[in-house]
Amino acid sequence: MAMLLELPVHDLAAGSKQLLQAADNKSGLSADSSSHLKKVLRLRDQGRHLLLGRNGCGKTTLLKAIASGELPGWPRYLSSHLVDQELSMDAALSPLELVCRADLRMHTLHQEVRRLEAECAGMSEDTSSSARLGELYSELSDTGAETEGEWRHRAEGLLRGLGFEEFRTTEPLAQLSGGWRMRVAIAAALFVRPRLLMLDEPTNHLDLGAIDWLQRHLVDEYKGTVLCVSHDRDFINEVCTDIIIFADQSLTYFHGTLDLFEEAAQEKARHLEKEASALERKREVIHQTIQHKEREVAKAEKNKSKNKAKSKYAILQGATEGKSMSSLVAAQQQKLERLGMERTEDGKKFKASEHGNRAGSIAENEGGWVDGKMTAAPLLHGRDPALRFGFTAGDGLRIAEGTPLLQLRNVSYTYPGSSDPSLVDVDLSISVGSHLALQGQNGAGKSTLVKLICGDAEPTDGEVWRHQSLKVSVLRQHDTDSLANRTSSAIEYMGECYPKMKDLELRKQLGAFGVDLHGAPAAAGTR
Repeated sequence: MAMLLELPVHDLAAGSKQLLQAADNKSGLSADSSSHLKKVLRLRDQGRHLLLGRNGCGKTTLLKAIASGELPGWPRYLSSHLVDQELSMDAALSPLELVCRADLRMHTLHQEVRRLEAECAGMSEDTSSSARLGELYSELSDTGAETEGEWRHRAEGLLRGLGFEEFRTTEPLAQLSGGWRMRVAIAAALFVRPRLLMLDEPTNHLDLGAIDWLQRHLVDEYKGTVLCVSHDRDFINEVCTDIIIFADQSLTYFHGTLDLFEEAAQEKARHLEKEASALERKREVIHQTIQHKEREVAKAEKNKSKNKAKSKYAILQGATEGKSMSSLVAAQQQKLERLGMERTEDGKKFKASEHGNRAGSIAENEGGWVDGKMTAAPLLHGRDPALRFGFTAGDGLRIAEGTPLLQLRNVSYTYPGSSDPSLVDVDLSISVGSHLALQGQNGAGKSTLVKLICGDAEPTDGEVWRHQSLKVSVLRQHDTDSLANRTSSAIEYMGECYPKMKDLELRKQLGAFGVDLHGAPAAAGTR
């Protein structure tokens, strides 16, 4: 498969946090002389790429830099479109209007054609309007563009494929749930037919039917290149052909599914474990040789000071001069420092002129200075600790498990200004110790039900009963969007939410969820 793009990434940062280092090939036999090879964004033409990395490593920042044209060197001829979680669309427009307007150039052309056709309808003579209309007809014909009817038909087909019934395509976006809005954004992106389609967590707000349709469309219908961020394992394995690993401010590549990548990673870890053990054994042998040579040097120096006359003829009798012995020790020390992996990550034999120092060598000093000496970085890195969520029981209730905490009794709800109820005659009981999953299609009323439970909305009919000591916490679909433009740090934001909590308690809570608080404070929206 041909390459769509090979672009050195010179700089990528979020605020003061450097996400990708400069892709400069520095001189000298150091790791930097080859590190530029891991700062290049490579995309295979018609490949479907997963951008894989820890939260906060820069995946979304990279997608936004591409979409906004802010990534230095991005070719202007390469069209791209990003569908992300922070949806910003005109809520007054209908899904069909939004999809059609996504292709701005074609939308503008068709608008002008309609205006000129109306102007020319009652004219018998040629005018500048009719001349311009002729030019537009020729342009549309020469470029093989769709007629307005074909254009709208394709937009309707995409919306229908994503589950829209005909009446929903003409409703204002403001009346649609988050899941349906995400479908509109996906339909708009597919309608534009960009060379590069970027998807940031596309399945987060989709139900199973919509996810299945999107998988099949990307694999069977879409002819461009895909670059996506997702935590949906099934979606990844169904869609993605390539993995781009974003870690340690570098990009590395794997051709294959996520399952195959993990198998290869496990095999690589087993191989590295053997290599690391063998390397340590070699280091120990050289270290013992150095110690032996150092003892010989010390002994020679001692003998030299005791018997200068004897040592004068020692070199003629086959002894080793102390200075020569010291140079042997230095040579062994240099050998110890250079010792590392015999081959590169891709299996090639190491060449100092091409690859710099060997991976795992002390000369890299990637382990930092320890007791005044350079050290090697470990070849094997420990796995990231699993994030464990702990929800402690609230204080003061002191009621038995199974006792109701909240009940919806024959509840109905209709949004203001609407004649169609979102919920009708709902009964629900939530008890102490309950763990419930709320499942349903987009637009079925799940978010509305959550609003009623939290007290953000009151029922049109029926009753919501809550235990007098009950406290409800909620994380909504778009709550994280409000953090995007904040300039306060994570610890400052937590302090605003919980003004009575001590700084140490706030740090402990953030640390429990993997938020790194070391170094300069970072804005909450950049984490």
